[in-house]
Amino acid sequence: MSIRQVRRALILLLLVIGGATALWEVTRPAKISEHPITAAPVQFSVVQAAKSIARGAVLSTSDLELHSSAQRPAPDTFTRLSDATGRVAVRAITKGEGVSDRNTAALPQEAQLSDAIAPGLRAISLRVTDETAVANFIRPGDHVDVLLVSNEMRTPPSAQAPFPPAEARTVLQDLEVLAVGTVAAHGTTSNAAGKNTNSQNVTLAVTPQQAATVAMIRSVGREYLTLRPKDDDTQAAPVSLTTRDLAPHAVQPQRQILPVPAVAPAIPVAAHSIEVISGASSNVSRLPLQGSK
Repeated sequence: MSIRQVRRALILLLLVIGGATALWEVTRPAKISEHPITAAPVQFSVVQAAKSIARGAVLSTSDLELHSSAQRPAPDTFTRLSDATGRVAVRAITKGEGVSDRNTAALPQEAQLSDAIAPGLRAISLRVTDETAVANFIRPGDHVDVLLVSNEMRTPPSAQAPFPPAEARTVLQDLEVLAVGTVAAHGTTSNAAGKNTNSQNVTLAVTPQQAATVAMIRSVGREYLTLRPKDDDTQAAPVSLTTRDLAPHAVQPQRQILPVPAVAPAIPVAAHSIEVISGASSNVSRLPLQGSK
């Protein structure tokens, strides 16, 4: 073989080796990193209550917060604050609870009072004034007791009875206020509609039996509402107060004192002597004997 042929063979061999190397670089699998990159989990936005929200309250931005969750929210749960703002709570919403179509109504004008009534209860209204309803400080979501004053000012006083006979008694306790005025439970009040009077309606959530009690009140006397402290659900023992209890200094009838019978003086008992003779000696003993013979 000549030198020229050998040179051609070497050049051809180098070309084959270079092509094979380039093909390997293109087709070989990518090098697996020692520290694989983990994909970040998907986060979902959920609107939650930033604080406890009472039934009937209109939701504002201060009542809500946006929370990130790795769990996909339910279809009726809000994911934007703007979607939940302005809605009405149809039941009490606890802090951290998701805000959805299940616990809120679309708009105040679209919400109905029946949405705010718990199952098994009824709504009934009382016509009250500032005097009988804690100076109009009662608001939807509060709890009240119903105080009944029977026979109020129906009997004129007399000298023997300075106050007309009447009785005050708490007949119902811990009733939830659904509305004050016309549509107060849905975020508006009668004052917002241009009405400002001393008399309005207070709508209460009651059982059917309690509803009958409220309906009977007006035929017996006059009702007063007393405002309960927040989160106080204790049931106090019913106490009855009458107008007789308002006269603590009334003259009480004196008891008749019977005379004590005199005790007859004791009759003195005469003493008699008995002489006892024994043999040559005699003893004289004095013994008390009743009567004399």
